Amino acid sequence: MLFDDVLNDWWELHKKSIKASTEKTMVYAVDEVKENFAPGVKIKNITAKYAQQYFTDSEENHIKLKKHKSVLSMVFKYAQDLELIDSNPIQRVRLPKQVVTYETMERIEDKFLEQSELKRLLKAMKEYNRGYHVARMAEFMALNGCRVGEAGALKFENYDKKNRTITINGTLDPTRKGSEGIKTTPKTLSSIRVVDLTNKEIEIIEEFIELHKLRKNTNPNYKDMGFIFVSSSGIPIHKSSIGKLMKNANATLKKPINKPLHPHILRHTLISTLAENNIPLKAITQRVGHKDNGKTTMEIYTHVTKNIKSKVVDVLDKLYK
Repeated sequence: MLFDDVLNDWWELHKKSIKASTEKTMVYAVDEVKENFAPGVKIKNITAKYAQQYFTDSEENHIKLKKHKSVLSMVFKYAQDLELIDSNPIQRVRLPKQVVTYETMERIEDKFLEQSELKRLLKAMKEYNRGYHVARMAEFMALNGCRVGEAGALKFENYDKKNRTITINGTLDPTRKGSEGIKTTPKTLSSIRVVDLTNKEIEIIEEFIELHKLRKNTNPNYKDMGFIFVSSSGIPIHKSSIGKLMKNANATLKKPINKPLHPHILRHTLISTLAENNIPLKAITQRVGHKDNGKTTMEIYTHVTKNIKSKVVDVLDKLYK
């Protein structure tokens, strides 16, 4: 049986067990593997050496190669289960080691904002044309650490004012129209969490609750779907609205922030801020709903705590003069 045919059979089956949003992100890697890996070759003839050569010769970046390897591993596991092959050759494949350059290290700093940058940006967003309520949602995200889809999917029923918590248990389905308001399961099991709320977060939620009541009573076309962060029509605020406002507001600053601005940078900013204030990694990952070994969380945490470690000697020198 040809590798191409096994890949197609696996993909048709695999699509039935994953979310539409996951399929949307995976399809590119599947198509690339289909086009470049062993076209017209019988799967039983593919050895570990053959597979290793594919990765060794590839000029693709490390991230893309990891995705290719993941797809191939699942395809060969599927073939193994069907007894088309005896072993999975991908298990013995090694990816070329990723070279960490100064440029790569510098890019880590571009993944989060300094507190002074965040404050300037949020102020500009609130003052930008009709951007106040979108800016308030962004401010909530910067304090809470939730993903933009998670924030958009928050409902009034998730808010526990008495215990000062909010339950994050889903995300907006990115493959559906915002007007449908389809809430789906979160990214991972670790994404389901109950988060303690700060005074500012409670203030923002209460503000949206009052706004909801006003809109519901004055706008006959208001669509009440139970979501907290919505537009004037009741539809959940889309991530593109936040991203666009961030860029437009930044352009009004005397000294614009020279970093890629997108909603996810707010989440990364919280991670860096908590790390700077000596909050344990475990507590940070629990708040933002990351696995303990989440790549980006670890990158930012390691980068920030390096600066803290440099202060250790200064502190000890002062104590033991």
